[in-house]
Amino acid sequence: NEEQFQKDEKKEQLQKDENNDEQLQKDENNEEQLRKDENNKQQLHKNEKNEEQLQKDEKKEQLQKDENNDEQLQKDENNEEQLQKDENNEEQLRKDENNKQQLHKNEKNEEQLQKDENNDEQLQKDENNDEQLRKDENNKQQL
Repeated sequence: NEEQFQKDEKKEQLQKDENNDEQLQKDENNEEQLRKDENNKQQLHKNEKNEEQLQKDEKKEQLQKDENNDEQLQKDENNEEQLQKDENNEEQLRKDENNKQQLHKNEKNEEQLQKDENNDEQLQKDENNDEQLRKDENNKQQL
């Protein structure tokens, strides 16, 4: 009964640990979604500002076409390059975050595997001890 009680307690603790890990993952996912939402909001704002700037640039180009044409083309090109850099940076940040999360999951899995292995070893030791106690008891009775 004591052995079963301990096994049940270990099982219950493993379930609690698993539930905690799941909740932590959910919390991390929620935080990540909040960060993504905030980044999206900021990027939309940047895009709106860039669009406004492009429209102003086009009007200015119409008004001072001959004088400003080369200059405006250069500005537009720089804006495009910057937008591409921003997109590339965002993509890299997403990849880095995903890698970070995957590393964290891997570490958690390794920890859990080690715990499981330790539990298995302890269970085997307990079984061996029980078997030895039975043998000792039988030997005692034989004597």
